[in-house]
Amino acid sequence: MGTSPRFDQAPRESPRHAPDSAAAIMRPEPARLAHKACVKDALELARGLIENREDPHTLWVVNDNHRLIGACRLPDLLNQSPATPVTRVMDTNFFVARPRMDREQVARLFQRRRLWVVPVLDSHDHILGCIGVHDVMDVLAAEAREDAPHMVGTSPRELIRPARAWTIARVRLPWPAACLACSLASAFLLRAFETVLDRAIMLVPFISIITAMGGNVAVQSATLLLHAWIRPDDGPPNTLCFLRRELKAALILATICGLACSFVAVTILGRGNVALALVVFPAMVTAVTAAPVAGVRVPTVLRRLGIDPTIASTPAVMALSDLMGIAFYPAIAMPFLGHLRS
Repeated sequence: MGTSPRFDQAPRESPRHAPDSAAAIMRPEPARLAHKACVKDALELARGLIENREDPHTLWVVNDNHRLIGACRLPDLLNQSPATPVTRVMDTNFFVARPRMDREQVARLFQRRRLWVVPVLDSHDHILGCIGVHDVMDVLAAEAREDAPHMVGTSPRELIRPARAWTIARVRLPWPAACLACSLASAFLLRAFETVLDRAIMLVPFISIITAMGGNVAVQSATLLLHAWIRPDDGPPNTLCFLRRELKAALILATICGLACSFVAVTILGRGNVALALVVFPAMVTAVTAAPVAGVRVPTVLRRLGIDPTIASTPAVMALSDLMGIAFYPAIAMPFLGHLRS
């Protein structure tokens, strides 16, 4: 078996690897083919793998120096003549992992590129093993369980020790406190515009609508930015380009929602008062269009300060977007007070 061109015995590195590394989740016995092998040899090797209840989906082709040069997928081999060299069938365009890569990084590579299997190569491009899609499923599930509490300002420790109420409160406290500070600032803003609201009480029902729409758009932008940081498809995202795209999308959403809200303001809540629509529409457009600024800048600032943005972004973004909406709305309404009927 050792002299057959079907097999290759590559040098092996030490099996000791960090538990969170790619090498820790790889299968250490990849199916290797020498580059002089033919399709017949490859199919015989695949049959042997099937008999041993192993996955023969991909066979790895190495050169005389034991370096990986290609991948032969079983479906591609079945349509070839038995005498065809594997070098004519193999695919040289494939993704690889290194032993010390973080296994979450490998799992995200599978997720982004929809891969089936990835080889693990050492510093000399010798194949040490391979990682299949089933090997990373638990990693992705564990990452999702860890990220979910962070997105709402809590911690996985709450799941580990659910009976310790004081620990839970201490973990959550900083972010509700920050939200409370922003909410108090919003309350002071409303108090400052108390005269405006007293003279046009019909403005009040739209405060919650405008702040809710702005908060929703801001959180969406923050979530997408965090997702791009965690799972970058083509490297880290350009924050400025991302913000420009979000502003354009927010402007479209704001225009549609502003027109709908203005229609309701004139026909139902405003009883034909067009001035109310002239206040509600620009207030909605301004608040919703400005919301991505909070959704992008807050996580960016937190990241630069060394604070995990997945933990604090959602509460802080919502509080800041509410503050902006409340500031814009009465300011836009002031020129129209003479035309608004209480």
